[in-house]
Amino acid sequence: MRGILLKAMQRRALVLAAAVIFLRAPAEAEYSVTASSPPMAESAASGSSEPLSVATGSVALTLPDSSVVVTSSQDASGAAVGFSSAPTMPGVELSTPLINLSTLVEPAPDAVTVSTMETVAQEPAINYETLIIQEVRLEGFRNVRETLVRSQVKTRKGDLFDSIQAKSDLRRLMLLGPFSSADVAVSTINISGAVYCSVKFILVEKPKIKKVHIKGAKLVSKSTIKDILAPARSPEETAAAPTTSPDYPTHKADELRVEMDEGAYFDETKLEEGLVKIREKYEEKAIFDTVIEVDRSLDEKLNKIEVTFKVKEGKKARIAALHLDGFESYPSKKIRRMLKIKPRKPYNSKKIEEGLEKLNKLYHEDGWLDFTVDATTQAATFEEVLHSTRPFKSNEIPITLVYKASEGKRHFLLSHRFEGNELIDTAELRRLASLEDGRVLKESALRFAEYSIIDSYREKGRLFANVVVEKVWHEEPAGVELVFKIVENRPVYISNIYIEGLQKTKDYVIKREILLKEGDLFNSKKLARSTDKIFNLGFIEDIRPDYDMTPNPDYVDLIFDIKEGRPGMLTAGAGFSSVDGVVGTISLQHLNLLGRAQRLNLSSEFGQRRQTYDATWTTPWTFDRRISTSFSIFDTNRSLQYASDTTAFKKHSKGGGISVSPRYDDDHWIFGYGYTLQRDEIYDVLEAYQADIPESLTTRSAFNTKVSYDTRDFSWDPKKGSETSLSLELAGGPLGGGVHFFKPSLNHSMHFSTVKIGQYVFVLSAALRGGLVKEYYSDKPVSVSDKFYVGGGETVRGYTYTGQIGPIDGGKVFGVANVEYKFPLLMEGRYTIIQFAVFADAGGSWRGTKEVNMNFGRESNNLKAGVGFGLRFRTPAFPVRLDWGWGLHHQPGESINQFYFTIGNFI
Repeated sequence: MRGILLKAMQRRALVLAAAVIFLRAPAEAEYSVTASSPPMAESAASGSSEPLSVATGSVALTLPDSSVVVTSSQDASGAAVGFSSAPTMPGVELSTPLINLSTLVEPAPDAVTVSTMETVAQEPAINYETLIIQEVRLEGFRNVRETLVRSQVKTRKGDLFDSIQAKSDLRRLMLLGPFSSADVAVSTINISGAVYCSVKFILVEKPKIKKVHIKGAKLVSKSTIKDILAPARSPEETAAAPTTSPDYPTHKADELRVEMDEGAYFDETKLEEGLVKIREKYEEKAIFDTVIEVDRSLDEKLNKIEVTFKVKEGKKARIAALHLDGFESYPSKKIRRMLKIKPRKPYNSKKIEEGLEKLNKLYHEDGWLDFTVDATTQAATFEEVLHSTRPFKSNEIPITLVYKASEGKRHFLLSHRFEGNELIDTAELRRLASLEDGRVLKESALRFAEYSIIDSYREKGRLFANVVVEKVWHEEPAGVELVFKIVENRPVYISNIYIEGLQKTKDYVIKREILLKEGDLFNSKKLARSTDKIFNLGFIEDIRPDYDMTPNPDYVDLIFDIKEGRPGMLTAGAGFSSVDGVVGTISLQHLNLLGRAQRLNLSSEFGQRRQTYDATWTTPWTFDRRISTSFSIFDTNRSLQYASDTTAFKKHSKGGGISVSPRYDDDHWIFGYGYTLQRDEIYDVLEAYQADIPESLTTRSAFNTKVSYDTRDFSWDPKKGSETSLSLELAGGPLGGGVHFFKPSLNHSMHFSTVKIGQYVFVLSAALRGGLVKEYYSDKPVSVSDKFYVGGGETVRGYTYTGQIGPIDGGKVFGVANVEYKFPLLMEGRYTIIQFAVFADAGGSWRGTKEVNMNFGRESNNLKAGVGFGLRFRTPAFPVRLDWGWGLHHQPGESINQFYFTIGNFI
């Protein structure tokens, strides 16, 4: 009897140890051993209470009647992550390294303990990173296509095992959506005396929804409930999978979606989210006490499920009375006005939430930082129902809405100080906090101070720096002293950088735009700038930077989850301009040729007064350096305006150019150099202007240089930052050709984010531009077409291109100022698709610097101003602007307004 009891206790201890270790983490490497030994019985009998311990090495132990194979899993560092046991053939011994369980298993108070086993032989642990993969197996999926699953696994037979690659494979598998868990197990295989490894990916697939039933819903329709459970998807969302592979690019997101809809994969979290949203929808309709039961019918063989929602609807709630309690600093009329809640109206949870937000903002921005308010409901009294001007129906619940407030103390900031700071001195922290002592302390100012301090620490590598604000109240003078207690924590470095979600783009295209490298100190400013640079590639729709902890607390992994947009597009359109009349456009553009971020643009514009052809190829990196290189050829034929005639003469230009632009200081500084060779022909000059505009055929050979400092967040649609550029064009002279002049110009633009409502950002933009042109030789004057003309859609709107501002034959000096305020109307991710804009422009041009006149007036040499409004459209190929402008300094007889259709950015 005693022997039987001891044998049971031995097996129980082994199973307990296996269970404890199995709960540790997912598997990555498997080790097997045959373990059994009669001496264990003696140790147990002697009352030993040491914890179970298996030393690294091989052991040969024998249990009576049978033996056990212990299969354990561990990661590359040797930490145990799984454990299981199974019967094996008697007498079989395996010499495979064992993990040390003594550091992982602690005996429970009531658990049976077994003495330490002895090691028979010692062998070094296997380094799986040096083993060739013999096989890669996939298990645990039924409804997902194997080709799709396999396409996400980059671990291949014949390669050396790579734990980092395996981790990335698991991430891709989980991103597909249909799996509740993904694990990888690695074990050894002996073939003809050689050791290989076997890699097994173990998946747990979510059940697929066969049918969704809705029962009992009347006050909220069944179709509405189904829409809540499975929101409608756009065609783009349906066509694009969460994760795609170059080998299998044709699968649809509809095939992999996880939501409460037929054909989707069932997920308990999604179910709970759906139930919350359904109840919220009932509450929006003022229907309370709704009960929803969910029945699940699972076909385990097919792994498919039917879900039934049984809805027991409650009654509608209507407000009988409204009570305010605790509001002392503001009159009740003002509070009621902000709440916009009136008796007799249906209960509306959204309106109540909005009212609470308004009250909090009112108090917090006026110094009442401890202000709190709650809205509760209670059954209306008989008197409240009786005094209601509208009788209640039998299916309605009369309720009383009570707002209970606690105002606390008003915060007058007496002083503020900092504790715990060593990396950043106090003077710099004061500048960052930007708080003014002696004033009412606003919550927004306090939040800004905390954010600025933490962001400054993160910029210096202290990713986990923390700030706690302590309030010290004083009675004389009455106010609060703020103490910023700073915990700087240790510096954090970058371990690995992962790029996820790419379909066509090469990994290096994204990585080279990331300013942080592996091994660098973390820097939040460089991370934000890297995100902007990736967006500026032009074909990225969304970026979500994140970080993962690593076993080393001083290192984190950076992860960039990227969603690509459509890089190539064929577009066509038409518009009308007062300068060019009816204009048609057709463009074939690709922003990511061969997945290398190279751009190709083939475009044509055609109309009554314009016919252009243009081809441009650009690469942002040249010889793996931050150097943009561009080649272009063009053929342009336009009817140009002179004085009041919109077709005074024609100019035909054709040629090509090359430009090279090195970038420095995280792409803030850009130096551009270019050369253009073209032939210009001026012909069909109206007889009245032949004295001013002689017909000619000339060759232009010009060198262009430009230096700019650019801090804009997004060059295609900036919301903040500025750009300052100085450019110089040198034509002719030692470069040859028939045109000889030099033309310097200066441009400065600024952008400010003013109001932000969700993702919608309202932007104020302003620009100043100026320049001059001067001939080299007095006998070779600057041609009419090379002078400056102010007026039209790209300078001062509200005036014609020529004849209304500055000299009729063009100026040699010009200056223009523009201000725009843009209202976003439609957003798609980070991109603004449609904007409404109001603007004001002012400017002039003159024959020379001595004639510059800075006074506004109607004369041609005066400054002139215009105002107006317009629409901005972001198309896949190019931005389009529609503007209506009104001039404020027109001469009698001139049209005071103009309409413009313009392609390209303006400010």
